[in-house]
Amino acid sequence: FAVFPHFLKTHPLLLLFITGMILYEVHESAWLRGLLAGWIEICAAGLFVVTVLLTPSIEMGDFFRGPYTSLIRCTFLSLSIFGLMFVTFSHYGFLSSIFRWRWLRGLGLVSYSFYLIHGLLIHFVHFILLSVVAKEIHSDLFFFLALPLAAGAAIAGALSLFLWIEEPFSFPSPNKAKTKRVEAAATLKT
Repeated sequence: FAVFPHFLKTHPLLLLFITGMILYEVHESAWLRGLLAGWIEICAAGLFVVTVLLTPSIEMGDFFRGPYTSLIRCTFLSLSIFGLMFVTFSHYGFLSSIFRWRWLRGLGLVSYSFYLIHGLLIHFVHFILLSVVAKEIHSDLFFFLALPLAAGAAIAGALSLFLWIEEPFSFPSPNKAKTKRVEAAATLKT
């Protein structure tokens, strides 16, 4: 057990995984659900936004320099994500209604396809833009102007991958599954 703090120091993202496991257990036990009020939802969302905005300064600032910088950053992120997700899952309010939006749930279905293809497509867009635009223009402004194009290409590629490959194999329609069962039963009878 004495090795665990050193392990977290070398693998700080493990803390996010552990936070997810704890969130699941706390949510399933339901012992805090009755204590939630609407103002806690606002506090959790505010804490998450502040954490996301301050996280880059933890990496760049002098205050948190040292061997535990990534661990501190992951700890803040873990606590804020835990609070945000717990309130969202356990309290029906504004945050819960946002995560029930149909298009956002659809985006969640495509997230694995996005994970698989985004790097390739973003590098492809970067390569094409650098070959078209002079390399002297390559600056922060160029990055922010090219970002919507790269994000659009990544989303379009992820949707294509999902619709043509992932959905037909991972989410077969009920009618096709029923037809296959009927065909299999018919072949067994003959």
